[in-house]
Amino acid sequence: MSEDLFGSLAFALPETAELFECVENRRLPAGAVGLPAAGKALVISALLKKAGAGALVLVPDRASARNLAADLDFFGVKTEIFPEKVFSFRTDVPRSRDYERERLRILCGLGRDEKTVVIATPAAAAGFTVPPGELSARTLFCKVGGTA
Repeated sequence: MSEDLFGSLAFALPETAELFECVENRRLPAGAVGLPAAGKALVISALLKKAGAGALVLVPDRASARNLAADLDFFGVKTEIFPEKVFSFRTDVPRSRDYERERLRILCGLGRDEKTVVIATPAAAAGFTVPPGELSARTLFCKVGGTA
């Protein structure tokens, strides 16, 4: 019942219906400004549930990404925060490649058509990635009890 209530609240706004029309007719990218954080999460979750699809949402910084992910989680939306590369110019600090593994994990999920909201900063979204065809060709899935 709460999902229907939240969705009906979001679609009571004419702007939400207009955004959904953009999504439905593939007039993308589409943007919306002026909503408080919880309002953004409400509108995004209502749009995604009605469209039955995932989305890429750009936010200004990593703190905003974490906050939006937490708000969308409240509405039952699966989210992933797409990390950006953090440059370190210090030679005495070991370099971690964790962000690359995280990016590949998220990209593989998108390749499997998971209904996920990927939240990214512009810097993270503009970073180089592996083309989808090459990623799927180089991805190997292992199952317990499977054969090579």
